[in-house]
Amino acid sequence: MCIGCREAWQRPINRVPRACELCGRGLHGAKKQKETLHYLLRGFADPSRPVILHLRGHKGKEDEVYFRGLKIVSPCLPREQPIQLHCFSGSAVAFAKWQKRFPDVYASFSGLVSSFEDHQKQGLRAVPGDRLLLETDSPYLPTVGRGVGNSPHHVGHVAMLVSQVRQQPVLDVIELADALVPAVGYIRKGRVGQWAPKGWDTRLLWIFSRPVRP
Repeated sequence: MCIGCREAWQRPINRVPRACELCGRGLHGAKKQKETLHYLLRGFADPSRPVILHLRGHKGKEDEVYFRGLKIVSPCLPREQPIQLHCFSGSAVAFAKWQKRFPDVYASFSGLVSSFEDHQKQGLRAVPGDRLLLETDSPYLPTVGRGVGNSPHHVGHVAMLVSQVRQQPVLDVIELADALVPAVGYIRKGRVGQWAPKGWDTRLLWIFSRPVRP
């Protein structure tokens, strides 16, 4: 699970034994940025916990940053490393390349789905059901219009957007509300989610416990 918090919350959260704090690292072409990312991944990555990557490219050229990011992280992580591609916006080709290198890769989708172009929609459709995650990225990326706040409970809007693109009933994308609240803080019930503390809800990356059926 990934959260953002104010400074006042950092100390209490850092007391949680399972908490692991790594700062956000931008990919801007600088040599120092690449060296720092290598240092973080090689020194702190653990196959028992997922690495969450936010790879953000220029509009219309989103795949470039996914290809480049894969080239950078591949030497640093074992093949069995669980990886979450946060706010995934790439094509089917981009996800296939990541899955070939890291079979335990997941793609999570947010309100950005509402503005996806055709190649991005094809990417969403190509993600297998057991690799598909939903998130809100609240308080950012509202799904109901600009100027409207976002929060974890808006994950249902994301599910509807995803169901429309994948042409699946929304109830097949989210397995009813009973899986929603108890699943807060878990990526899944299997080994990828065992590390995540249950009950955190502030600005959290909200993901369902059970994979969506293909």
